[in-house]
Amino acid sequence: MPGDFEAGQDYTVFRLTNQDVHVAPLVCFEDTIGELTRKFVLGGASLLVDVTNDGWFLHSAGSQQHLANAIFRCVETRRPMIRAANTGVTCFVNDFGRVTQLLQDETGSTFPEGVLTGEIDVPTRPELTFYTRHGELFAKVCTCVALVTLVIFVVSGLVRRRRL
Repeated sequence: MPGDFEAGQDYTVFRLTNQDVHVAPLVCFEDTIGELTRKFVLGGASLLVDVTNDGWFLHSAGSQQHLANAIFRCVETRRPMIRAANTGVTCFVNDFGRVTQLLQDETGSTFPEGVLTGEIDVPTRPELTFYTRHGELFAKVCTCVALVTLVIFVVSGLVRRRRL
């Protein structure tokens, strides 16, 4: 089976009948990869849609952690998300990372059978965030600063030892 699949080369953004809504289709754990989501948004996506199967987490905290990763994509790109899970957390997340609607049963479990309906505000002229425009630039700069600092400390420690 592994030989049957190849990595995709395109980031296809789908247009709904409402021409103002452009959908980034994220499948399962693709919502945990910031760079992938960023490419969809650079391609014009105004709404993130994730279809996922968190069944292998069973009833552990894993499905909540998966949702937490998805929320980061909304904050990084300032795009809302519709998330549908056959097991796990089905919800709507706004462009600030707040879960606005959640499918749960009367006990508060996020593992019920059912359908979540509601509304989500999709920006019609969304701005590109710093992260969307520059990717991991901030993280790379932080890494460089940390490495330079480490080198300075190591070199100054070696110079002090030689003086003693």
